[in-house]
Amino acid sequence: MDIKPFLRLPDKTLWQGRIDSGAMERFYQRILMKSYADFVSMPVALQPTITILGFACDEGVKRNQGRVGAKEGSNALRQALANYPLHGQAENLDLLDIGNIICLQDDLEVSQQALAEMVRQIIDKGCFPLILGGGHETAWGHYLGLHHKYQKSNFAIVNFDAHFDMRTLVNNQGSSGTSFLQIAEYRQQNGVAFDYYCIGIKASSNTSSLFEMAKKWDVKHLTCDEIYASSEAISLLIQQIISQHDTIYLTLCMDVFASSVCPGVSAASPYGMMPWQVLPAIRTLAASGKVVAMDIVELAPVFDKDSQSVKLGGLCLAEFLYHWKKVANS
Repeated sequence: MDIKPFLRLPDKTLWQGRIDSGAMERFYQRILMKSYADFVSMPVALQPTITILGFACDEGVKRNQGRVGAKEGSNALRQALANYPLHGQAENLDLLDIGNIICLQDDLEVSQQALAEMVRQIIDKGCFPLILGGGHETAWGHYLGLHHKYQKSNFAIVNFDAHFDMRTLVNNQGSSGTSFLQIAEYRQQNGVAFDYYCIGIKASSNTSSLFEMAKKWDVKHLTCDEIYASSEAISLLIQQIISQHDTIYLTLCMDVFASSVCPGVSAASPYGMMPWQVLPAIRTLAASGKVVAMDIVELAPVFDKDSQSVKLGGLCLAEFLYHWKKVANS
């Protein structure tokens, strides 16, 4: 498909920050902007290269009857990440921003196909796709772009989320709440296992039928209650995932956090996880060398307070990049 109508150029004004010295010490000083033409003409990356692509869409959130506003998340996350200092592995990465995919005429499905095509091109260039949503409908398009290379049975999806996002489609249309059922069915159709881990599930955010759907597809999950009951619950599950799978797709839904620390999301809740529970897991996954793609979704800046949700999203990205290692066989 022709994806150019869906692409918007990267915005240099989003990447600004403090100047502490003459050295390049912050993310905004390391990021390179590339148009689509420049990106497709560049050679295959030999160095570890992170390619940032936004999916500025919340049509899926609207369809799922959530609070719209996530389409502004991708640019807000860029602004938040820009001023964080470079540490660890981030000092050695090539960082590219190739702009945003947008949703035209509320046609979510075509926009997801455009996202998938762009993710395929990122992977074919030897780069790592870091996708900034957008609602969690981002995941379906993102996965479609990953499938052509990572359709192996030991591929795992790790989702930090208050919701399973395995709702059935309505009138054959997906939403922000259907992505992982779409992925499950697609993998089944292609004869590969569906290994899905969901961390941060809340009973108050999922109906009994959604728990039954998760059981049907053998979804491994940790609830908020289980996480608060055991300080080791997340780390034990993360180690299990890393030991059992070769490649991992990491997706972070910002509504996994309690609204006291992250009010600016599509579905806020007073009960949820805290940064000190999530960040160590992100670091461990990034350092495993098995994460082949990441996205961060459901950040709705219009509902934020003192930019705390936006800053938390930027911190999650920075911590991932501080520890990320390229998959050896990718």
